[in-house]
Amino acid sequence: MTTDASAPARFRRILATTDASEFAAVAVRQAIEIAAAHGASIDLLHVAIEELQRLEPRVYARETDEAIAPLEAMAAERGVAMTRHVMPGRASTVISEQVAALSPDLVVLGARGRTVFDRLLLGSVTDRVIRRTDRPVLVVHPADTRPLADVRTVVAAVDFSGCSEAVVAAARRMLAARGGPGTLLLVHADAFAADPMVAATAAESGGEAAARAAELRERIDAITKAAREPGLAVEAIVSPAYPVELLDREVRRADADLIVVGRSGRGRLERLLLGSVAQRVLEHASCPVLVAGP
Repeated sequence: MTTDASAPARFRRILATTDASEFAAVAVRQAIEIAAAHGASIDLLHVAIEELQRLEPRVYARETDEAIAPLEAMAAERGVAMTRHVMPGRASTVISEQVAALSPDLVVLGARGRTVFDRLLLGSVTDRVIRRTDRPVLVVHPADTRPLADVRTVVAAVDFSGCSEAVVAAARRMLAARGGPGTLLLVHADAFAADPMVAATAAESGGEAAARAAELRERIDAITKAAREPGLAVEAIVSPAYPVELLDREVRRADADLIVVGRSGRGRLERLLLGSVAQRVLEHASCPVLVAGP
């Protein structure tokens, strides 16, 4: 894996989505914060509910405008150019089509709460959008109100695949507009070594376990070195742990502003496993989650 140590480009075009709910408004406000910091424009997309739009067109238009107008006012106040798009259709399909049409640098989606029903909603729209695009997708939870205008600390999950290169690049890009020193914490969870049976076997063959740990450390140190830039401290952690638990622990320890995870792994099984990890991180993270990679 290689990374470009030159200063990362800032975001220039952001696609934010809203369903006219307060949950979505939290995400759009964060998109505005990011856009203001990076000097980006925003395309604000609302996918209309066709049945309601057809039955009560005036009421639907008024309520949609009442939800969106304050966000447009906030954008104008922050000097962010915002273009409104209202389109009918299935949310995940329309969003994916607009991502392809507009080619944004970043897509921002709002998650709902943390109940079982909310998680089903998260999976039904957000998951589909994430899988259908190769653009970085930022998922913002209702409690994620700390402004992302000045991201200083990012935790990034790496697995040494090509996806990890995109993860590191996306993390550095989110840090590009920071107003001072920043920290990028690269985390590799060695779930293989975390398995109790593997740990017992490793205890019996200490040489092999030590060689594996040394190899992982060498690989993450190479990524760490390549990701360094002026004003950015890059730290690395390799731990025999399960990914979700390790990421949660490090986010809380570092009081991170953001988690970055990969969209896929190397093979089919790894894609499924990493998809499961990404989904669990999206559901349980205590801060916004950026999903990156091919």
